Amino acid sequence: MLHICYMIEEYLHYIWKFQHFNCADLETTRGEKIEVLYRGDYNHHAGPDFLEAKINIAGVNWFGHIEIHLKSSDWFAHKHENDEAYKGVVLHVVWEHNREVVMNEGEVLPVLELKSRCDEKHWQQYQRQLPHAEEIPCAKLIKTVEPMIIQHNITRMFVNRIEQRAADILERLELNQGDWNTTAWTTLCAAFGFGLNKLAFIHLAERVPWKLIERYRDDQLKIIALLFGQAGWLEERPPNDPLKRVYMMLKSAYGLVAMEKVQWNFGQVHPANFPTQRLFQLCKALHLRGFKMAYLLNELNMDDAIFQLQGGEKWTEEIDKLLHGIKGVNPKLKMGKTSANTILVNAHLPLIFAYAVHHQIDELKTLIIDRFHNIPPEENKTLRLWKESGVPVRNMLESQGLIELYKSKCTHKKCLSCSIGNQILKTT
Repeated sequence: MLHICYMIEEYLHYIWKFQHFNCADLETTRGEKIEVLYRGDYNHHAGPDFLEAKINIAGVNWFGHIEIHLKSSDWFAHKHENDEAYKGVVLHVVWEHNREVVMNEGEVLPVLELKSRCDEKHWQQYQRQLPHAEEIPCAKLIKTVEPMIIQHNITRMFVNRIEQRAADILERLELNQGDWNTTAWTTLCAAFGFGLNKLAFIHLAERVPWKLIERYRDDQLKIIALLFGQAGWLEERPPNDPLKRVYMMLKSAYGLVAMEKVQWNFGQVHPANFPTQRLFQLCKALHLRGFKMAYLLNELNMDDAIFQLQGGEKWTEEIDKLLHGIKGVNPKLKMGKTSANTILVNAHLPLIFAYAVHHQIDELKTLIIDRFHNIPPEENKTLRLWKESGVPVRNMLESQGLIELYKSKCTHKKCLSCSIGNQILKTT
C-alpha cells in the first residue's frame, strides 16, 4: 500500500475525475454504501474541487459538491468549516481518514477513503513518466503525443490567456467609470514598461490624465515636458531649461504631482529597454496619432499599428537636444519591430478583444485571435525549452499559448490537469 507521504492531492483529483480506482462495493468510513451517479464538474477556481455531483449514499440521492484532501483533517487545516462555499459538500474524498467533520447542521460529513482502492502501478507510472525535476515535466515524452492534442491544448491556453487579459482590462474600465480612453492609456503605459517597469508606467498613467494627453499630444515640446516632468526627470534641471519651464507651467495650471525617480528601474535592463528610452518612445507614439479607443477599433491594420508604435519619422534635432543629459535616453535609437510587436500583443490587441467581450461582438473576437497567427513568435527562455522538447513555435498565438501552458501547468507540476500529461500517462 502506498504511504501518504508520497501521495499528492493533484493525483487524487485525477483519479476521481476519471474514476481510476477500485469502484466496487464503495462504502463510507461508517459502512454506508456509496454509488457515484455523477462525479461532478472539476472546479479550476476557489471552492470545492468538484461541483454539482450526484451521489447515492445508503439509498438516498445527494446533489452537491465533492471536496478532496490527503487527510480528512485538512478540512480544518484549510479553514473550510468557516467558509460558506463548502456548506454544499456532500462527500469528502480523502487518501486517509483521520478525523470526522461535523457540518453546521450537526451531521457528520460522509467520507470515502481511497488508500486501499488505488492502483500502485499506475501511481508509479505517473511518477516515472512525468518527472517533476524537469522544468517541463513531459519534455522527454511529449513527442509521443499526437500533434493535434498538443495544438488544441496550446490554443486553449492562448484563449485562457487573452480572456484573462480582457477581464483585467474590463476591471480597469469599471474603475475608470466606463472611460475607454483612460483605460486604453493606462493599458498602453503598462505595456511600455516591458515587465520590470510596468508598475512605474502605470503610476505615470495615473498621474497624467488622458485629457492632457489629448490636449497636448500634437505639441512635441509639451508632450515631452508633460511626461518626463511627471516621471520625475525634470526636477533637477535648471529653471531656464526649456522642458523645465514648460513643465512648471503645466504643473501649476493643472496641480500636477510628479513621481520620484527612484520608482524607475535600470538594474538588469538592456539600454534599449531603459525606462527613460521607452518614455521617449511613448511620447513619439502618442504624438503620431494618439491612442483613442475609437482609433484602435478603426485601425486594425497591424503594419500601421507597428508604424505608430515605432514613432513614425525621426524627430528634429532640436527636440532631440532637449533630452540631453537625461539618463538612458538615446533619441536616435528607434524602437525595434520585436518590441513593437510585444506592445501590440500586450496592449493594442487585448484592448480590442476586451471591447469585443464587453459588447459581445464575436466576429471581432475571432478577428483579433486571427491577428495573433500573423505576428512572429516571441523569443525567450520558456519558448526555447519548448523548442528543445520538439514543440514548434511558429507564431504569436502559439508562443503566447505555450507561455501560459508553462506558467499555469508546468511550473506548478499540474500534469494531471493538463491534456498533454493525461495523454502521456494513458499512452505509456
